[in-house]
Amino acid sequence: MLLRKKNFTKSERILGRLLQENHISFKTKVKIENREIDFIIGNILIEIDGHSQKEGKNNLLVEKGYTIIHFTNKEVRENRGKVEEIIKNIIK
Repeated sequence: MLLRKKNFTKSERILGRLLQENHISFKTKVKIENREIDFIIGNILIEIDGHSQKEGKNNLLVEKGYTIIHFTNKEVRENRGKVEEIIKNIIK
């Protein structure tokens, strides 16, 4: 899956490439409970934010069986190895 520049932020493109390089299947920009999720890997939702999300929205998704991972833009851009490690450990 190619992440087109106009549809994704720089951090989202970086994470998309990281997932592709690790042969991890994912979906992008899927709406769940009226919320657009950046990346979905099975029941794992990955959000890349400039800030943290509201807890109430996360609780609803967790109650539905999803695991939510949040990374900041800075984390994805500056600490790709750590982001990769976290994702790999969760999807095991």
